[in-house]
Amino acid sequence: MTLAMEFHSQSLNGLSIYCSGPLFSPEERATMAAIDRTLTQAGFQTFLPQRDGLEPVFLPFLNSPLNTSLLGLNKIADRSVFRFDVHKLVHHCDAIVMNMNGRVPDEGACVEAGIAFALGKPVILYKEDARSTFNGLDNAMLSGLTPVKPAASIEEIPTRVHEAIAALKESHQGWIYDATKLSPFVLSEAAKGESAEKIIRTITPATK
Repeated sequence: MTLAMEFHSQSLNGLSIYCSGPLFSPEERATMAAIDRTLTQAGFQTFLPQRDGLEPVFLPFLNSPLNTSLLGLNKIADRSVFRFDVHKLVHHCDAIVMNMNGRVPDEGACVEAGIAFALGKPVILYKEDARSTFNGLDNAMLSGLTPVKPAASIEEIPTRVHEAIAALKESHQGWIYDATKLSPFVLSEAAKGESAEKIIRTITPATK
């Protein structure tokens, strides 16, 4: 049984938050690190892909001058990162904070937030960027993922986490998340992600 399955009756402090967002430039990684730091200081545990995921292992190879496609690393990396992140969303994280900043929201973050929503886990949006898709409004398929308004600053994020969890607790009407009832395919992908991490961590230990 995971923490996510029991959070309705527990103290909110100590819950694990998935920090989702772009991580492909120093500025993007700095923002994600600030989100992580703010949540940690508020008493939450965090999963930060740029630090805790498989991205730091694979990105240097994928961005190198080597023709990684010939070595088959592109496909292996893509599937491993996807599966490991699914594993974390399914089995370890209780909620997700999505950083929407950018000309358009990060594609991977959109998928991760959608997965969390489908799992019945709280989604918290953060946006401190004036750019939007529809004349001042964000895409309804993103804004509709959460019943609470987006955090307009990093400092607001912990408050929005509490609000989202409270709102979802009321909406769930006693329903409790149970990962064992997910589709076999989802559980298989999550299990493969866990296996990939075990293999890679024997070579490159996690930094946290």
